[in-house]
Amino acid sequence: MFVSTGNNFGAGQISFKDVQESNYVVLNTKFTCVPTSEEYQAAEQLEIYVPDLSIDRSTVSFATGLYTDRVPHSTYTTVHDGGTFLKTWIKDKNTIVIEKLPAFDGKNDLIIYIQALYPQLNAGANTIRCRKTKLRITQPTYYCSWDSDSICGIFDKWVFLHMQIDSISYSAETADMVANLENFPTDVDAEVPILMPDNGRQNVFGGVNKTFISNGVWTSPKEERCMGFYNTGSNNFMIAYLVRDGATE
Repeated sequence: MFVSTGNNFGAGQISFKDVQESNYVVLNTKFTCVPTSEEYQAAEQLEIYVPDLSIDRSTVSFATGLYTDRVPHSTYTTVHDGGTFLKTWIKDKNTIVIEKLPAFDGKNDLIIYIQALYPQLNAGANTIRCRKTKLRITQPTYYCSWDSDSICGIFDKWVFLHMQIDSISYSAETADMVANLENFPTDVDAEVPILMPDNGRQNVFGGVNKTFISNGVWTSPKEERCMGFYNTGSNNFMIAYLVRDGATE
């Protein structure tokens, strides 16, 4: 783990989980910034300054940007949280860059997740490979069906994860969704956003919800679930490179 030495958009200190090798870096973090602040508005792109990384520049990877939009009613609150992917790359060994998307201007908050692998730019050979593993997903209570392309790639220090929902039961609307990832490492503890085409309120962004993975269990709390989550054919999905916390396998 390490902490940032600064940034150009007023976000304060940012903590990272990391795996650093000679030809790639895996970074995990979550932080909040304010698009209406003077620092954010003055930045042409979002830059995070960090101690020396093992690579000096990377190809483009991805981050996820999320804003919260909750509408209270007399007996309940509707969730219209929205967002999208953002480009991110390592500019030099001390600078991580995230694109500044104009569509977020004017939002009161912007939560950014980095759960990405950054390959060294122009590294050439010395690639890494693993066997694609289909996730075995079981549910104590049936709430949804999962696409066959729900997979993981397991490495000693990190894991690649892709999960996609095919269909959702009406019973999920009033319950926390829980699923056991039976062949997924139990030493991953992460908050992973799930993306969908619609947030039920505006069409500039898709919906983005917070979900959680801990000890091989995935959870989607009902109070975090977007209005667009249940739309037929949405194919809600998550994708992440996650740092492992425990012993290697």
